[in-house]
Formats: sequence, structure tokens, C-alpha cells
Amino acid sequence: EYYTKNERKIKRYADKLTAELLKDKDIRYISYKYDTTFLKDRLPLYIKSHDMREARSRIKRKIDEEIEKLNPFYINLTGEEYNPTFDDILSKYQRLAKRDVFDAYNIAPDKGMLLLLVKPEGSFLDLNFTRNLEVKIKKVVADMKLEEKGIHVAYSGSYKLNLDDYDSLVDALKPISIASLVGITILLFIFFRNPLFIFVLVISLLTGITVTFGVTGLVIGRLNTVTTIMAAVLMGLGIDYGIQFLYRFREEFTLRDDFMSSVTETIYHTGIASLISALTTTSAFIVLMFSDFKGFSEFGLIACYGIIIIAISMYFVTALQIAIIFRLAPSLKKYFYMNQRESEESNFAHRFFVKPKRVLIVSAVIILGISAFAPTVKFNYSGRDLLLENQESLLIYDE
Repeated sequence: EYYTKNERKIKRYADKLTAELLKDKDIRYISYKYDTTFLKDRLPLYIKSHDMREARSRIKRKIDEEIEKLNPFYINLTGEEYNPTFDDILSKYQRLAKRDVFDAYNIAPDKGMLLLLVKPEGSFLDLNFTRNLEVKIKKVVADMKLEEKGIHVAYSGSYKLNLDDYDSLVDALKPISIASLVGITILLFIFFRNPLFIFVLVISLLTGITVTFGVTGLVIGRLNTVTTIMAAVLMGLGIDYGIQFLYRFREEFTLRDDFMSSVTETIYHTGIASLISALTTTSAFIVLMFSDFKGFSEFGLIACYGIIIIAISMYFVTALQIAIIFRLAPSLKKYFYMNQRESEESNFAHRFFVKPKRVLIVSAVIILGISAFAPTVKFNYSGRDLLLENQESLLIYDE
């Protein structure tokens, strides 16, 4: 029998599911059945000439055999009757784009999977629309209790893949940002070995990040798949300015023992250098702003004003926190003086470069050795490799 029990069940519930989904005004149409009458009626027109000749030969053989039976002296010595079949010929033309042209349903060759192509009214770029539509479709499927009837419903396509891609980026953004912040905190602890300094710098850094995303909300109003990593990038670039300010401030404060003059000297000397550094770093991202690809252009724009904002925050918010600490907790002022041990650690870097020729040779060997692997880097044109492996929507899409 051509239609198995499982196949009939799949097709029956596909009809019911389609009828329920079409009640939703957000669904334009659903394509899962095709009118195969045209192909069936005109199938001989698509058959190649040598197959037609073979079919004609089989028919003629049957006709000749029937004519011979009309002869009164006809004797069938073998006792076999020739009954021509055309299954081998039809099987060549039965598949069209992995479909059975004789089956009206968009069902797989093994009859185990049926495909419903749902065309929504909204755009696949509207993630809120896609998410709401997915919830409504899953509710219809749950109400029909298809899983209990042995029918598994999976979702794929451009709408689902775009939504899953966005969700995976958002899910990865939180641990990446947290890991970046934890890494910066650990390095600050190794460098300063003082929780107070770490607290001050982290607060200044988070203030700059928050203001940057506030400006992004006013200027752009959204993040895309490229700019979602901006927080981690800005934290890595911005913490340098805080370290430079705090280290130079402690040197000046140890020398002058006056908050205002120490801040003034720090900003006048280190601050100008940091501002120039921020501007040169920003200039590298300005080029991205002229890209036609929104991901790059918005990334360049956010990076430009983000670096400047964080640089200002790392100087002025840090100075403000130190002023508050000096006013509310004068006993903590002693931690901002540089002691003899820290001065000796600072001199270690100078002793490292006592023999500059040796340092230059070792550095050149390392740089040339690693640079030799640069030509092995190739561009990957496949956007599919950016998606999560074993993602159900992607596996269904490939299948």
C-alpha cells in the first residue's frame, strides 16, 4: 500500500495544523500541498526519448502477444504471460527537488517528515514579531497535543535561524562581559594588590560603559550582532586610562601630599598623553563608520565616542571617588602613598632594559617567528560556521 499508516497520520494532522495556524492574522499563507494534476497529465512530455522507446517496446510486445493468442493454433509452451511494468521508468521522473511529483504533500521521500512553509506578515528582522509568532505557533501545537500522538514538530527557516542566532549572541554576551570584568579585576589585583584601588577603577570603568550605552540608546537605539561585544572591547581599552591616572596620581601625591595639585599635575601630564592616545585609537575606528554594512558602521560609531567617554570617566570619576574617600575616610589616605617596595618594583622595569641590544634581538626573533604564521590565515566565507553546532533549527534547515 502506497500510503502507510504513519504517513496518513502525518498528512491528516498537517491539514488540521494548517487550518488552525491560518486563523492567525500574522500568517499570510502556508504552503505544504501542491497541485500535481498538471505534471501527472503531462508526464510523457517530460520523459526522455530513449525511455519512451523502451516503454513503446514493452507495450508492443504485449500487443503482439495478445494478437498471437487470437490464433487458433497458438500454444503457450512456457505457461508464462508477459505483463509489462513501467516502475523503473517512472522512478526516474518521480523525484523533483527531492519531492515525489505524484504526491500532493510536501513530504520527504521516506515519508517520515512533512514540511510546512509558513509565510508571516512581518519581517524576519523584527525579532519581537518573530518571538511572539513562535510563542503563538507553539501554543497551537501544544493545544493539539501532537507530541502525545507521536508527531514531533520542529522549527527552522530564516525567521527561526535569525532569532536563535540573536539569542545565542545575547546568551554569550553576559558570560563574556563578566569574564572580561573578572579578568580585569584579577590583573588589577596582581598589579596594585589593594582592593580599594580595584574598587575605584572598576566603578569608573562601569560608569563609562553605562554612559556609553546610554548615548547609544539616544543616538542609535539598538545593538546588533556585531556591537553586542562592545562592552568587553571598551573595558579592555578603557582600563588602561584608569591605571595610568591612578599610578601617576599616587606618584604626584607621594611627592606633593596635596590632592588638588596632584590631580592637576596628573591631568596636565598624563591626561594629555592619554587623550591623544584615545584620539588616535578612535581614528582607527572612524574608518568603520563609512562602511555600508550596518554592523561595522555602528560598531565604529560606538567605539569612537565610547573610547572618549571611558577615557574621561577613568580620569574624572576616579578623581571624584578619591576626593570622596579623602573627605569621608581620611584614614584611607595612607594607601595612596607609594612605599619603598613599590618604588623598587618600578625600578625593575628599568633594570630589565640595561642590555637593550639583547632585548632587541630576542624581541625580533619572537616577532619574526610568530609573524611567519600570518600567511596561513584564510578568510572563511561561510556564515554558517558562525552559528551554534547541534542547534535544532540549523539541523532541520540542513536536512
